[in-house]
Amino acid sequence: MGEYLLMPKLDMSMKEGTIVSWLVGKGDDIKKGEYAVEVETGKVSIEVDNTSLSGKVLEVYYEEGETVEVNTPIMFIGSADDRIPTKEESLEYFRSIKRQNSAAFDDHGYDYDVIIIGSGQAGYTFAMKASEYTDRIAIIESGTFGGVCLNRGCIPSRFFGKRSEILSKINSSGSFGLEIGDSAVDYAKMKKNKDDMVFRLRQSMKHTLSGMCDVYESGGVLLAPNIIKTQGGIISGKYIVIASGSKREEGKIASDGSVKIISTEEFFDVEDLPKRAVFMGTSPYLAEQEVMWKNFGVEVTLCGSGNYTHEAYLDRKIRKDLKKSGIKLMEGDPSEIKCGGVIFSGGEEVLCEVAVYENARVANTVPSEVGFVMTEDGFYMVDEGFLTSVDGIYAIGDANGLSLTAQGAGSDAEELAGILFEGKEPMRKVYPKCLNVIPKAAYVGRSEQELERLGIPHISAKRSYSSHPAAMASGEEGYVKIVCDDTYGEILYCQVVAECADEIISVISLAMRNELTVDELAGSVFAHPTMTELIAMLCSELSEKIKVK
Repeated sequence: MGEYLLMPKLDMSMKEGTIVSWLVGKGDDIKKGEYAVEVETGKVSIEVDNTSLSGKVLEVYYEEGETVEVNTPIMFIGSADDRIPTKEESLEYFRSIKRQNSAAFDDHGYDYDVIIIGSGQAGYTFAMKASEYTDRIAIIESGTFGGVCLNRGCIPSRFFGKRSEILSKINSSGSFGLEIGDSAVDYAKMKKNKDDMVFRLRQSMKHTLSGMCDVYESGGVLLAPNIIKTQGGIISGKYIVIASGSKREEGKIASDGSVKIISTEEFFDVEDLPKRAVFMGTSPYLAEQEVMWKNFGVEVTLCGSGNYTHEAYLDRKIRKDLKKSGIKLMEGDPSEIKCGGVIFSGGEEVLCEVAVYENARVANTVPSEVGFVMTEDGFYMVDEGFLTSVDGIYAIGDANGLSLTAQGAGSDAEELAGILFEGKEPMRKVYPKCLNVIPKAAYVGRSEQELERLGIPHISAKRSYSSHPAAMASGEEGYVKIVCDDTYGEILYCQVVAECADEIISVISLAMRNELTVDELAGSVFAHPTMTELIAMLCSELSEKIKVK
């Protein structure tokens, strides 16, 4: 029996693809895994392999240059005895699959199979995944498309952070034997480029969502577990997915107005760099942002508890590295702002033009006449499958407070789609976090302090980069620490301080998500000379400790 080859979904934003060229033609033999067609996604052209079966190409339904919706049959492969479906029959097959997926949810006369509240990383990713199963989707956005991540968080942070990093390397180039000369910062140009980039991404996201969902931009009020009131009327959905993100917890500090006070989100919209700035509060993003401004030439002071990761040793290391880089650290808490400066509880005063102030974050709650159980920290309480205290309503991303990261939001969305549309079981939650300080610091899992508190037996190994050839060649410093259970060697925690900390922690996160052991990683081959080689070395050391035990 023959099978269809479908137009594949090659990236999260892909809705359709253009057939650039056929790599096999009607009557040709093709094996499973061999390249069949070159497809252009709007971003790149990719050669797509045959994912159906080995056989003969019996029919090609589209010409080169034609644009085809994702998951539409584009080729039929089988044997000489198979009946060849017509193009209309192939399209009916495609439509029937969508109807079947939709019918699985349309059992109570709802307007939609799913209504998503919020268009940030969690909402957008969930909409993309849901569109693979049904076209009965609504998304409600009362603010700006893309949420905090795109507009005032991860993407602007990456934009400015990368330029800050480049400038730092230029300024320290002399230690590498490179004389580059004086550098200068055109912050106005930099900010304009950032604004232009964010605008283009936001418009692209809005266009993509509008093509797969009914979009309600006025916001809405949750009247009942399945009913939402919008300006366009009342709509209903079998499932409601809250992806409303988080907002900063309001903090108060006495001020006479002589210093401009902004949040970590408003930080990216500052038009002109100040001469001096104070960063205060409990948000870990404060440390990242003061590094950016420090590299851009601002005289910065960082104050607060320094509990960026809630792991004592790593927090001390971060503060030590910040101080080493020339950043002034204040231990006390700010008590008031007056006469152009921040006054601390011990009486010290730091003059500044701008104060960046932010404490913890809480869920951006949805206007609702339905009562929810919230956590002590102010987030929607959910079970392991993201179900809130109200049946049929789920909370993902920052709204549930489990990770407060964009990567965690995207992971939640992917997992929830699998749970709702495919009946999959909840997966192990693994949320890596990274601080873009000097050098970068990253961690994932339960810290040793938490493992000890929970009474979980474990062992650990740590290695410095001080004598590693790749680190010495690139002038990098730092370390990697891995913690595993003391019986099977399953990885429980990792912390990294290094320029490539974000890359190393991604490898460990993948291993943890798939419950790999240190034995399995010790046997892996890592490229040489690279910083990731330390992973295999540490895992080999931990494996030997378990054997001795």
